[in-house]
Formats: sequence, C-alpha cells, structure tokens
Amino acid sequence: MSLQQELPQCSICSSPNAYELSGVVGKYAKCSQCQTKWKLIVENQKIVGLALHELPKNGAGLYKVASTNAPLYIEIGKPIALVFWKDLKLDGKIDWAFLSNAVDPTVLECVIIDKAEQILNLWTGNRHIKNDKAPTGPAKPRIIIQIGSLLLTSRRLIWLEKRRMGVWKPQFTYQVSLDMPLEDIKGISAESGDSGNWESAEKFQSSPTAAKTPSTFKTPSKNYSSR
Repeated sequence: MSLQQELPQCSICSSPNAYELSGVVGKYAKCSQCQTKWKLIVENQKIVGLALHELPKNGAGLYKVASTNAPLYIEIGKPIALVFWKDLKLDGKIDWAFLSNAVDPTVLECVIIDKAEQILNLWTGNRHIKNDKAPTGPAKPRIIIQIGSLLLTSRRLIWLEKRRMGVWKPQFTYQVSLDMPLEDIKGISAESGDSGNWESAEKFQSSPTAAKTPSTFKTPSKNYSSR
C-alpha cells in the first residue's frame, strides 16, 4: 500500500498533492507543498510508521503537537506509528518557553535583561565581519571571524562574542558586541523557505553616517548579516 493511500493529505500542511518518493536502501517520501520529508517504516511490504527526516519549510516544525504538548521538531529521526501522523494536530504556535529552557545560563549572566523582556532562543555559531581596514593584497584576510552566540529576546537580537581567559585553566565569558532592537530590523532574506538557509537580517540605517561595515552571523540553523 502506498503512502498516498495511507495518508491522503500531508499531516503538516494538509496538502492533497502526491508525495515525492526517493531512496534506494531506505524509502523516503516528501510533501511537494511544505517539503516535509519522512523515512518510511515498512514491515511485510506495508507502511507501519514514519520517521521525520527533514522539517517542513513553513516553520511548522516549531509548533506544538497537541498529543505531546512539545514542538514537532523534537520527533525528528524517531520511528513513530502511522496513527500518530494520521491524527497529528499542530496548534500553530511557537512554544518560546520550551525553547528558552535550552539557553545557556552562562550567556544570560553577560546580558542585562529588563523585567518585561522575555528570553526566546539562542543559537551558537560565528560572526563574519568585513574588515575594511585590512591592507589590500591576496594574502591579507579581509574577514574577521568571531565565535559566540546569537540571543533572541522579545525586544532584541543580541550577538555575544565568546572570549577565552587564562592559559593553563582557561575560562570562557561572553561580551555583547552587537545589540539590535527588533523594531530596527528591516527584514530577513533567504535563498529558500528553509530556515537553515536564512541569510540576512537587515537593519534600518538612521542616517548617512550609520555604520556601513556588514557582518554575517552563521549558526547551525540560521545565517544572519547586519548592515
């Protein structure tokens, strides 16, 4: 029996379009609408379950599942009975409280948070800054790379550079090197709807003398640049 017969509509976006099938050793099916991809769990030539292989491109992977009260993305890679996907209901809301629980407290110690401000999420990665002061020449690096974390609150997007202190018993701390109010962010551009390919968060320039040195934030899930 085919997945189209077992699951006539996509569990995530309810699209009735046919699934795109692929795979040689393992069989995979992808929704042509939201691009959610599953690995088929087959027993005796019958589909008995699905394992979430790639998250949907519409951001629904962050939505809470009604039956588990947890975000959909935590189920990735787990073989789950077909009935779960048939009965799947997403509440259409992002559980920011769940995401904020994973924020490193060491980072929070380095940021002043207002009482009315909420911590939403944190991504670790690196920031690429164009160094306009670097001497010209093929052997001269024009990009400065900072390792650190990108913190999202209900008010700001904050980049904290990770710094090492000491040699024999090194300790690490964080320093805020960029603080962007959310209302100053012009928009986010991407090559596709996949959050893994997000490329830039552009900032409004309030005057001709505003900072012109671009920087790019690269994390496992998102790539940002500020101007």
